[in-house]
Amino acid sequence: MLLENKFINSNAPEHPDFPISSGPAPEGTRGWMAVEEGQINPATGQVDRPGGFLSDDPINSVGQVRNDLAVRDDWKANPTHVQEFESVPGTQIQKSTVGPQTNLDGTILPGGGSQTQVLVPHRYISQ
Repeated sequence: MLLENKFINSNAPEHPDFPISSGPAPEGTRGWMAVEEGQINPATGQVDRPGGFLSDDPINSVGQVRNDLAVRDDWKANPTHVQEFESVPGTQIQKSTVGPQTNLDGTILPGGGSQTQVLVPHRYISQ
């Protein structure tokens, strides 16, 4: 069962108008992450430096990464790939709606997409 949490912080990645739920990931929980070349191990072709957030919806464009997921340029300058991940059942996660962010050039990235934050070390996530 996911627990409701109404924590609101103006700098938080979560949208302040929507609830946050936390708890263990159900079996089969999947998410998608936009990644850059530097996050991919050239020897294996696998992501070995994942970020902390996954989208609950498949990622189809850089525009979606910037707008729906509000990923600033300084967080991910050139997303080139999408990696699908599956959480190990019981992994602690937090689900929320993406909050708006201000990009380096001052533009507002609106957010509004769905996101999952993995609350344990990345070794508990399989690709």
